[in-house]
Amino acid sequence: MAKVLEAKLAAKPDPSTLSYVEEDINITVRDGASIAVRIHKPKAIADDGCPVLVAFHGGGFVVGDLEGVGPLCRLFTKLGGIAVNVDYRLAPEHPFPVPVQDCFDAVKWTAENASDLGINLSKGFLIGGESAGADLALGVTRLWIDEKQSPKLTGIFSSISGAATEDSIPEEYRYRFLSLRQNANAPVVTADSIEFIKDMYKPDPKSPLAYPIISPDLTGIPRTYFQACGLDPVRDCTLVMEQVWKDAGIPTKLDVYPCLPHGFWALFPHAEFS
Repeated sequence: MAKVLEAKLAAKPDPSTLSYVEEDINITVRDGASIAVRIHKPKAIADDGCPVLVAFHGGGFVVGDLEGVGPLCRLFTKLGGIAVNVDYRLAPEHPFPVPVQDCFDAVKWTAENASDLGINLSKGFLIGGESAGADLALGVTRLWIDEKQSPKLTGIFSSISGAATEDSIPEEYRYRFLSLRQNANAPVVTADSIEFIKDMYKPDPKSPLAYPIISPDLTGIPRTYFQACGLDPVRDCTLVMEQVWKDAGIPTKLDVYPCLPHGFWALFPHAEFS
């Protein structure tokens, strides 16, 4: 995991070439604590505002910072959007559900301050992340729906999520859940490291904020773009979830990267396959 983060830092672009601006802001969350968010904006903002992506970094809930999804946020600005990059608190000091709540509060703050930030939520109100950040995006979506927040989210980006277990997925899909055993000793993330993450993060196995796939009603979940890596023990978390979403009538898009490990684009940012 540390190697992934180091590779992302090395891939940070030359400031002289930037087509965007960044600003770090501290916001207050529900327990009175302060967390940082980084606002990534294109230098030219449309008169009627921009769509927004609220993004959450990976790192197994125990490491990571704003640079984790920095490349994703910067790419979004090149598409004409504004990204809000959230530095949620980490386990083991802040186990589940604190990171979900921090990310939810950041999404709510974004909606409440959209106009001041140059955001037009009617153009797109997206949330997403990579790895643990994808798990958080899925959990925040569940909480956003359950609390009947407005406006509705318009899309989810779920990249290499691990937000499912063999016990949490519906029984009729369990025969497809093979990757944890097939890729137990894969590069980057292993079956043992997943157990370590669970020990630190302490997700509630019965909570749809940790495992949204156990939700009895998926109504209201917006269209979702999934990514999965073939050589990844959490591959089938995504493949099964995408099928469950699709069977529930939720529009989905799925990209699978065969024979490549968890978060390969961070390890090999300049490779053609990244």
